[in-house]
Amino acid sequence: QTLYDTAVGDVTQALIRAGFGAVVVDEADSKVRAQLGGMTLDFSQPEAPAGVLAVLLFHPLEAVELEGMNGLPDWLITALKQLN
Repeated sequence: QTLYDTAVGDVTQALIRAGFGAVVVDEADSKVRAQLGGMTLDFSQPEAPAGVLAVLLFHPLEAVELEGMNGLPDWLITALKQLN
């Protein structure tokens, strides 16, 4: 959360909103997307926020569906609502 509240978070939000994740750059990019797309995140785990943000960076915002937000920290829930 601390990092997300800095300029790094601002850049992350801008990349997500800009549709950066809609463009596949190369084969390595495609592999990362496939791995992230197949992830099952346990929102109660401390690494869940990083996983959610990674998915959002590599996939178009409108293509990402989260089944509920139970377990995610409040700061991330607020950030996700602001992105939509």
